[in-house]
Amino acid sequence: MSIPVDDSVAISARVAKIERENSRLKRLVVGLAMLSSVSAFVGAGSFVRRGSAQETGPRLEGVQAYEFTLRDAAGRTRAQLHFGGRPTPSPELVFFDETGRTRLSIMADEMETSIVTYSPDGGRFRTASIADLNGANVDSSMVEKGVPKGIVGLFASPGLTQMTVWDAEGFRTTVGNAPLPGATPRKPELTNAAAVVMYGKGGNVLWQAPPAPTKQ
Repeated sequence: MSIPVDDSVAISARVAKIERENSRLKRLVVGLAMLSSVSAFVGAGSFVRRGSAQETGPRLEGVQAYEFTLRDAAGRTRAQLHFGGRPTPSPELVFFDETGRTRLSIMADEMETSIVTYSPDGGRFRTASIADLNGANVDSSMVEKGVPKGIVGLFASPGLTQMTVWDAEGFRTTVGNAPLPGATPRKPELTNAAAVVMYGKGGNVLWQAPPAPTKQ
C-alpha cells in the first residue's frame, strides 16, 4: 500500500525533526561530559587556576598550580613538581620508581642548584652535581645506611680546583689544589694544579708530589 503524498511529507518532516533533536541532545551530552572533566581536573588541585602568560601581548593560557603529581596506571606516584621543604620554599622536581624510592631529584633555590640521581637498589650508588655561590661540585659515591663508603669528587672555584678520591677507611688522594702541611684558614697555602697528595686516616700527609717546599 502506498503512503499518500501528504502523509509522506509529514513523516519526513517528523523524522527530520527527531534527527535534529537527537543531534542537539548529543551535543549537549558531549558538552556536559567535557564540562565535568574540566571541573574534576580543577577540583583535584585546589590551587589550580588559569592565567595569562602575557598581560599586554597575545593571551597564552596555561594551567598553574602549587603542586603537580604524576601517577601511573596503578595509581602510584611516579613524579612530583612541588616546593621542597626548605626554610625558603623552592621548586623541586622528583622522580620515583614503582616502590616509591626516589630516583632523580632536581632542585634550585637562591643558594644552589642541584641534580642528584639514585641507583635502582634504593640509592646505594649516587651522583650529585651541585653549583652554589662557592663553586661547582660533582660527586659519585657509594652509600650504606646513609654513610658514604667511597667518593670520587670534582670541585672547581676561583681559588681551588681539585679531584679527590676517598675510600671507606678514610684514606684519600687529591689531585690539584690541596692544603700544604701547616696551612690554616687564615693562611690557606695550597699546592698547584699539578700536585698529587695522599692522606692517611687522620688527615696526615703520606706522600706528595712535587714535595712540599722547604721552609726557610
